[in-house]
Amino acid sequence: MSQASNGGPDGPEEHPHRIQQFAHHAGAQVEHVRQSLDEFDERLRAFVRDRPGAALLGAFAIGWIVGKVAARIGR
Repeated sequence: MSQASNGGPDGPEEHPHRIQQFAHHAGAQVEHVRQSLDEFDERLRAFVRDRPGAALLGAFAIGWIVGKVAARIGR
């Protein structure tokens, strides 16, 4: 009989523990991503507030590039 069928390390009793580990790890990763996005948002807002001209020029440049790429894809 295999270990999985007799309650070994990969047996049925191990699944809830693995699911809990995965859920905990996934939750921690989501929280880390949320914090990173919050920090990025704060830095971006400060940049726009401090340098509105550069932010506007950057937004224009990004829009122009996206438009060029979209036009090439649409051909």
